[in-house]
Amino acid sequence: MPRVVLRWADGAERTLHPLWLRDNCPHRRHPGTRQKLGTPADVPKAVQIAALDASDGSLTIRWHDYDQTSTFSSAWLRELGSVETSEGTSGSSDELLPPHVLRVSFDELRDGSAAARWRWIEMLAEHGTTIVEAVPTTVTRSGDAVAGIGSVVPSPARASEGEVVDGVRYVAELLGPMQPNIYGEIFNVISKGEKAENIAYTSLALGPHMDLPYYESPAGVQLLHCLRFDEQVLGGETYVIDAFAVAEAFRRAEPGAFEVLASVPATFIKVIAS
Repeated sequence: MPRVVLRWADGAERTLHPLWLRDNCPHRRHPGTRQKLGTPADVPKAVQIAALDASDGSLTIRWHDYDQTSTFSSAWLRELGSVETSEGTSGSSDELLPPHVLRVSFDELRDGSAAARWRWIEMLAEHGTTIVEAVPTTVTRSGDAVAGIGSVVPSPARASEGEVVDGVRYVAELLGPMQPNIYGEIFNVISKGEKAENIAYTSLALGPHMDLPYYESPAGVQLLHCLRFDEQVLGGETYVIDAFAVAEAFRRAEPGAFEVLASVPATFIKVIAS
């Protein structure tokens, strides 16, 4: 597939793959949050460029099979533009079997011994994800629970008997300190329509992703609390991907591309909607 080569007056050059350009088309971003809609897998492999125009500080592409015209800022392409990409064939996904998500009850964590909580932490460390069932919205700390906090791992919890705390906070502090972020320690994920500051606050589907990768210390463990299920709402499924299994399959199928992925530093940025 022919590449798009851009050269600047000072000699800078970028070689751009049509698939990368199509995936980053501005029309594939939410108009309010500017976050991407869909994944690279949604882009047809046989994309074709019908016409190019590089002028006035931008690159405009008209596609043969796409009714949108893609316009990119020259400065953005120069800073973040893709380098050469392997053409290799994708490997089979038959080996990527759904992971077995292990479950533990909230009552076991609340009323069980330190050993019970250690089993949960070991499950989380070994499998990457667990489901804690029947977590209430609020928890009243009992004497046993207060004594148990910190007996598994150090915790900043300023626990006192009879204190009422959020259920998510209670479970999180069994693991360790909660890390503040730009949304606060605990926040509600609800649909805000056009006023959404994040695509998660819309009714649109979210593809596989990692939260806050632009942080110096990205989130290590995240807790999602499902408060209610409404049968009238379509969708809403939560998918968990074993990234290590995907990476290993990618390494076997495309060792050259995997080496680039594993060795070339990537810069993540928070795009603020204007």
